Amino acid sequence: MAEHPRRPYPEADVRWRSVAGAYVAGVGVNAILPARGGDVLKLFLIHRRVEGSSYPTIAATLLVETLFCGERDPSERTLTIR
Repeated sequence: MAEHPRRPYPEADVRWRSVAGAYVAGVGVNAILPARGGDVLKLFLIHRRVEGSSYPTIAATLLVETLFCGERDPSERTLTIR
């Protein structure tokens, strides 16, 4: 795999299915548990899948994803950004 200058772990072989699975699991848990418990699950699962990763790097990535990804409120037809 060629190195990409913006990847935090260019030497790690990260499979998109592992990350997508962690994301889906986290969204599912967020739908059930309060206080964004699914984000903690995403952090844990992605850390297990990316060899040599650190919790602060993954947490920063998830923070940016949470800040910039909007959620649609079904009662309103507008985009709500948290």
